Amino acid sequence: MTKWYWLGGGFIILIIVTVLWPGRPSADIVISVEPDSSQDGTQFRRSNFGTGTLIFVGDMMLTRSVGIKTNTVGGGDHTFPFQLVAPQLQPYDLVFGNLETTISNRGTKVGSIYSFRSDPGVVEGLKLASFDVVSIANNHIWDYSKQAFLDTLDHLTAASISYVGGGRNFADAHAGVIKEVKGTKVAFLAYTDLLTKQLSVSDTQPGITWLDPEQMKKDIAAAKTRADLVVVSFHFGDEYKTIHNAHQAEIAHAAIDAGADLLPVTINKDYQPIIGEKIER
Repeated sequence: MTKWYWLGGGFIILIIVTVLWPGRPSADIVISVEPDSSQDGTQFRRSNFGTGTLIFVGDMMLTRSVGIKTNTVGGGDHTFPFQLVAPQLQPYDLVFGNLETTISNRGTKVGSIYSFRSDPGVVEGLKLASFDVVSIANNHIWDYSKQAFLDTLDHLTAASISYVGGGRNFADAHAGVIKEVKGTKVAFLAYTDLLTKQLSVSDTQPGITWLDPEQMKKDIAAAKTRADLVVVSFHFGDEYKTIHNAHQAEIAHAAIDAGADLLPVTINKDYQPIIGEKIER
């Protein structure tokens, strides 16, 4: 798979990989933009300038065949799936990925036969690979009910790995996460519409940040008052399709119009991007 990104203004160098194992080509995008002198200073709070590197990977599913290999080949060492790729990720200033699994040994299976629940020990692999932020806005984060969902939040927090795309309450989940990279504040938000809206986070119930376009716009606007760059990650679309649908295009444009600076999107290698420039494979 090749990755394409829409990129807005910013000074950070972005290096993007397309896979989570060595030996496959990666794709690089380099951006170097001076501060916009037209800004009034309310949206930009850079204390100083530097060069930072961000790296994005796609779905991480750490159970089923991965869990079997971890036990049979890796001897039960939960860092096993990441041992070869970790040296490639560790040099970067920030590592982001989509956590396509719950992390728990509890909960009740509520999903299909393709329901994912990973041993809590997998956080050791995520730590080895230097993951700073993971998205939990996907269609597998509720596979084992609220118990496993909450356990996932707890295990990530204990491992000092931030999560976006859901949470224990509405305010925290929709505020996203802000990380400072070489003097630049980068906000991360994440959304999905591949679960029922009934699982949306609320003031009184934990859940996901369901993809409501109007709420997304509000979240982006709020994030822009607190950060220099806003990254919005989506988990949506038609499975196994190699072309985006009209809904995805509409949402992507809405996010950009609302002020998003970067939209990570995974698509087929032969497909032309929704937005942005073709990058070298």
